[in-house]
Amino acid sequence: MGEYSHVVPGLYYPGTATKSCALSYRWFRDTFGEDYARLDSRASRAPIGADGLLFHPYLNGELTPYGNANLCASFIGVRACHTKDHFARAVLEGVALSLLDCKTALGELRIPVGNEAVILGGGAKSPLWRQIVSDALGMTLIERDHTDSSFGSAMLAGAAVGVFPSLERAPALCSREVSRTQPDAQRTREYGRLFGVYQAVQRALEPIYNGAAR
Repeated sequence: MGEYSHVVPGLYYPGTATKSCALSYRWFRDTFGEDYARLDSRASRAPIGADGLLFHPYLNGELTPYGNANLCASFIGVRACHTKDHFARAVLEGVALSLLDCKTALGELRIPVGNEAVILGGGAKSPLWRQIVSDALGMTLIERDHTDSSFGSAMLAGAAVGVFPSLERAPALCSREVSRTQPDAQRTREYGRLFGVYQAVQRALEPIYNGAAR
């Protein structure tokens, strides 16, 4: 986890990161076919936990909290009953659990997170994925009409040249809230149980990946 200077003088922010977030879903789409809408439809038909199928999204190693480039992505718990529906949901849930790993790391450092977050990037466009992430984190996710992270850079540039009266006013003038995704308490508890399995599998596989990298 890194510590970064804020654009507001005197402030800083902690940075946690999942290395392959929306990239995991794009990899799955490109490798196994169908578009995102169809994959979302498939994933919605599978239950929470994908009937025991678990995905770790370590396609390029992982940052928070492991900081290990040797980690590899994996599907664990595959059985004959599993279909493409299960695999699609496992990918969405695996990324959500990786984000929960980031949130947990902040909690261990006693850094307050709050109960709400703005969701950005390509994954924010999927109502199903927003719900899965909201349930896994136990947080309300706010979607704005501009979800690309580069939009923030544009607002900073606008504030710097005087287009906006201040940095604080720029978001209100440029971006509006379009939806809120509320977590379901029962599903949050189910993902909490699944998170324990997710972490146990990571601990079991990490020595294997480290050995293979030597």
